[in-house]
Amino acid sequence: MIFFGLGGYTVGILMVKTRFPFLPSLFAAAIVGIIVAILIGIPLLRLRGHYFALASLGAAEAVRQIMDNLTDLCGGAMGLTLPQMPGTPEQGNMAFYYLLFALLIVSFAATYFISRNRLGYALKAIKANEEAADAMGINTTYYKVVAWALSGLFTAMAGGISAYWYTFIEPATVFDVVVVVKLFVILLLGGAGTVMGPLYGAFIFEVSLRSSGVGS
Repeated sequence: MIFFGLGGYTVGILMVKTRFPFLPSLFAAAIVGIIVAILIGIPLLRLRGHYFALASLGAAEAVRQIMDNLTDLCGGAMGLTLPQMPGTPEQGNMAFYYLLFALLIVSFAATYFISRNRLGYALKAIKANEEAADAMGINTTYYKVVAWALSGLFTAMAGGISAYWYTFIEPATVFDVVVVVKLFVILLLGGAGTVMGPLYGAFIFEVSLRSSGVGS
């Protein structure tokens, strides 16, 4: 939730306040996602279980409150209105579709590669039993921070693309806890700790919404 919102606001601030083009702004959002993930991950990822969940939600709420009060830079509670992509709405929708699809492919490839190397094996050991992994000499905090940094990169880029797509962002929307709940539901449906799990879960989740009429 933090990374998605910060990615959206990075793109929004750069495009609205400094007139940066979209792609350089998206690259900046990825850098912001990595840096913030490392800075808050070092203290937060030392926590476990419910303590970690509460601390991460508290950090997200703190960032939302900061954005609410930065009226001159972030628009405060009024939000930011981004410029529209040049071209017709249909061309814009197709461009965003390909952007998000490309991000999906890159993130999927990165996840697959990670699952086959040292980082992936360390994360699997931590997921199975963090105490045992720590006893085996695995620096659990370091590997979790690296994983969070990668998550921050891709999530911030998704937030940046979404901000430009919707052309409007506000703290209550991009830092909405419902986003986190949806992600957890998708992981539960598809299977956490697997490469294809999030894809399966997202497909099942969207089909369920469409069939129930919620997403139509």
